[in-house]
Amino acid sequence: MTEVLSRGDTSSAVLVGCHRFTDLADLPAVRNNLGGLKEVLTDPTVWGVPSRRVEVLDQPGFGDDVLDAVARAADAAHDTLVVYYSGHGLVDPSTGELYVALPGSRVRDVLVQRALRFDYLRRIVSASGARKKVVLLDCCFSGRVLGGMASAGDSAANDTMVDGTCVITSASATAPSLAVPGEEYTAFTGVLIDILREGVPGAGPFLAMETVFDAARSRLASRSRPLPQQSIRNTAGRICIARNRAPAPSTAPGAQAYPSSGEQAEPSSSPGEAANGLETAQVRMYSATGEVLGSGLLLSDDIVGTCAHTLGAAFDVQSTGEVSSGPVTLDFPLLRGVPGAQARVVSMPQDGANVALLRLETPVVGSRPVPSAKGHPAGGATFRALGSSVNSAMASGRRGTSTPLSTRVWYGQRPHHSRPAWTLASAGHPSGTRRTAVWSGS
Repeated sequence: MTEVLSRGDTSSAVLVGCHRFTDLADLPAVRNNLGGLKEVLTDPTVWGVPSRRVEVLDQPGFGDDVLDAVARAADAAHDTLVVYYSGHGLVDPSTGELYVALPGSRVRDVLVQRALRFDYLRRIVSASGARKKVVLLDCCFSGRVLGGMASAGDSAANDTMVDGTCVITSASATAPSLAVPGEEYTAFTGVLIDILREGVPGAGPFLAMETVFDAARSRLASRSRPLPQQSIRNTAGRICIARNRAPAPSTAPGAQAYPSSGEQAEPSSSPGEAANGLETAQVRMYSATGEVLGSGLLLSDDIVGTCAHTLGAAFDVQSTGEVSSGPVTLDFPLLRGVPGAQARVVSMPQDGANVALLRLETPVVGSRPVPSAKGHPAGGATFRALGSSVNSAMASGRRGTSTPLSTRVWYGQRPHHSRPAWTLASAGHPSGTRRTAVWSGS
């Protein structure tokens, strides 16, 4: 089964952390955990979930504050729900249940006070309508949640969550977690952030949670630190909330080792070709469900051209000149690390034309506009096609296209207009007519 990236605009995350306590030891690194994890989750080159869909609770005073935030996220998430907690884990002396500590928590001889019972969080997560769920616990004794009130080795570990849930804990049921004095992050979260930022060499274009877990466990073991634990239900280990930013292994400059089709991309014949050909301009786009949709070409530092009908079908955008307000997720499959980005449709065609323009929210480092036949950036250049469907060679990361239309594109001043504009013309329509799509923008 091919992994697909969770759709950011229909996913939600709640990040909870407590670093200062009245009766427990302070954990200064936890505050950094929250900022670092939010930064990496909202980074469009990693996952790109919108910042407004990530709620951070730093020092929540009451358990209900946490439960309310998780409930809001659980209701809003349709694709993936992520719940993260970092702080002290407390074990009830009488029941053995795990509680997550709040700033005023304390442990008495017979009970835990002013803390949040993890089972309440579990119930809300389990009841969410999100198709995929990820729970990350960075606290002492967090492995207890994998088997309810059972021991670390209990076979009931997979009974704690419903199907489609991945739970990763920073420690076993009986082990403390670790926050090393002077380090920016706690041990587990620091490794997690590094993996999301840097990727895992050879793991493919997206990082499945089981890959993230294996990499985290390996790195922590090499440092003699507490080992994380994992519980997954059915295919939950394949949940992907990050692109793989690790450089792709290659046998020649410009080669891409893992295009989505599973076939290796055709390598460039020379370093010069890799720098000046389609490798730096090829764009692969994803549908709202995270599946490969088709391809396009980078026309300038931040403008992408593609087939309008493909975008319209996938994102419910009609070819009437109306512009979609939602983000489109894309990446550059032939660049090292397969960098991702978010873009917005700035022009849908008029009068049945088949060319759409998207504007990148941020230019991608290493990308270059497609050159014309004379080696100049797009401007009066003619292309066989600007985009292609998922079944074509370009969409799978290989050169060539099956799209029959020929498209001409240029940027410049138009008569009776105050600003320069992109103008694209497609020839080869069944009617034999020539259609144009124009967008004026800064």
